[in-house]
Amino acid sequence: MTTTNKPTIGFWMIAVIAFIWNLMGAYMYIIQKYKTEAFESQYTSMQLDMIYSMPAWATAAFAIAVFIRTPSQPNSIATTASDACPIPASTINGSFV
Repeated sequence: MTTTNKPTIGFWMIAVIAFIWNLMGAYMYIIQKYKTEAFESQYTSMQLDMIYSMPAWATAAFAIAVFIRTPSQPNSIATTASDACPIPASTINGSFV
């Protein structure tokens, strides 16, 4: 008898929430950098002046925080979710008892 080690529903729920969260971060970065009308309509002119005068290192930190994740380095939410999934004993010691 073989067992499969499939992710649980809880894992997929957390993964979808994390993916949506990352999409929201990417969206906010893109509309801020391209100075879209949707972004500018949310703020007053004084607030926009502060945002647009942000130092380059702060903009770089924003971009890194949004785009640095790769499939080989999953974000901490996905890692935590996969650690929470129980591992069958048969996959730990290689035998099915």
